[in-house]
Amino acid sequence: MTNDNKYLIRSYNSGEEGNIIKLWNASLPHDQICQGVFNRKILLDPNFDPAGLIIAEEIKTQELIGFIYCITRKLPVDADGPLEPEKGWIPAMGVRNREWMNVGVGQALMEAAETYFKGKERQMIIASSYSPNYFFQGIDRDNYPANYTLFEVNGYKCIEESVSMGIDLYSYVTPDSVLEKERELEREGYKFCYLRVDQVISLFKYIKQYHSPGWVRLVRVLLHSTDDWERVSVVTYCDEVVGFNRFSDPDLVIERFGPFGVKPDLRGKGIGKVLLARCLDTMKRKGVHFAWFQWTNENSAADTIYKKAGFRVIRRYFTMMKDLDYGAR
Repeated sequence: MTNDNKYLIRSYNSGEEGNIIKLWNASLPHDQICQGVFNRKILLDPNFDPAGLIIAEEIKTQELIGFIYCITRKLPVDADGPLEPEKGWIPAMGVRNREWMNVGVGQALMEAAETYFKGKERQMIIASSYSPNYFFQGIDRDNYPANYTLFEVNGYKCIEESVSMGIDLYSYVTPDSVLEKERELEREGYKFCYLRVDQVISLFKYIKQYHSPGWVRLVRVLLHSTDDWERVSVVTYCDEVVGFNRFSDPDLVIERFGPFGVKPDLRGKGIGKVLLARCLDTMKRKGVHFAWFQWTNENSAADTIYKKAGFRVIRRYFTMMKDLDYGAR
C-alpha cells in the first residue's frame, strides 16, 4: 500500500529488528525497549505472526516511520485458558513524529490493521491488554495524545480506565497497625509465608479458580527464572492457599510488584494489606528502592489498599475497543 509515493505500508521482514526497535523508541519514548524485550515479547511469542507487525516505510529514504503490532491468539495464555477467537489485539503502535502522523501514516496503519484482523475473521479489536506479553494496559493519553485521538476517530471506545502506581521504599516502614493485624489473623488460623515447594499445586489451583489463567503463567515463568522463591508470598488457611503476591517479572525487573490477590469471600479482613506490607518489606530488604506495578482500576478495593500503603499514581491508561463492521456478506 502506497500513498502519493511518500511511504508504503508493508509487513515486517526478518533482519530489520534493529531498525524497528529504533523506530519504537523514537515514537514511544516513555516506553523504550531493547533487543531482549523485542525478542521475548514479540519474536518469540508463540502467537506472533510476521504479517501482523505492520510497518510504514518512507519510499525515498527507506526509513521506517511508523508501525502497528497486531496479534491474535493461536495458543492459550495457559493450558486452561481460552483461545478467544473473536478477539484481536493491538499491543502497541507508533509514528516517528507529528509530521508523519499529519500526512496520514497513522491512519494508514490503522486501516491496514483492520484489514489484517478482518482477514482473521475477528469480531473486535482491543488496544491493548494482550496477555501475556503486553507492554501497557491501554493508551496513555497524557504522553501520547495523538495516538489516543487516532484510535478515537477510528471508532474505538474506552472500555476500561486504569492506573500504574509506584512507591518510594527508602522511607517505607511497615505500620504497627499492619503488624498487629497480621498477629490477629495468625491467631485466627491464617499463616503468612514465602512460597514453599509443597504449596505450588495449591497456589496454582487457587489462582485458576479465582483469578486469570495468565497469572499462573506469570508465577510459573518467575519460578523457572530464579531460585529466589521469596519473590512469591502466600497466605494459607487450613493448609490451602487463599491469597498471594509476587514481585519481579520474567525480565527479572525486580522493582515490579504484582500480581496480587485474595480469595473473594475473604476480602475486607485485612489479608491484602498484610500481604502487601510483607512484600514491600521483603523488597526493601533485598535492596529495592522503588516498587511499581503496571495497572489497577482506580477507586477499586485494591486501589484503596495501595494508596493507604503510600503508592501514588504514575500513569493513566485507557483500554480501547472497536467492534468490526463487515457490512453485507
